[in-house]
Amino acid sequence: MDKQKGLTLVEVLVSLMLVTTVALMLVEQQGKTKELIRQLSWKAHASQLLDQVDESLYFDKVNLPSPPSEYYIDVKQSQKNMTLQISWFKNLYSMKRSYDLP
Repeated sequence: MDKQKGLTLVEVLVSLMLVTTVALMLVEQQGKTKELIRQLSWKAHASQLLDQVDESLYFDKVNLPSPPSEYYIDVKQSQKNMTLQISWFKNLYSMKRSYDLP
């Protein structure tokens, strides 16, 4: 039997399939990571805006900070508690804080 030199076509195709699969998985993971970072950035900015509104209400300021056009702030107050809610992406995502009033 002759000694085989080089690779067979099947071996080359299998190795190409494995390399392609791994490359596609890495590209998909990179896309998911990029989307997660983008969502975390929006959430961090929303939290900062909510902190600003919270501080303004705490110090009884008349003018609340105006949020950028992508965000919507809703303040609900009753005799016993106050609820601050900020929404973005047409209310797809939101963050809420509730406080008991003295």
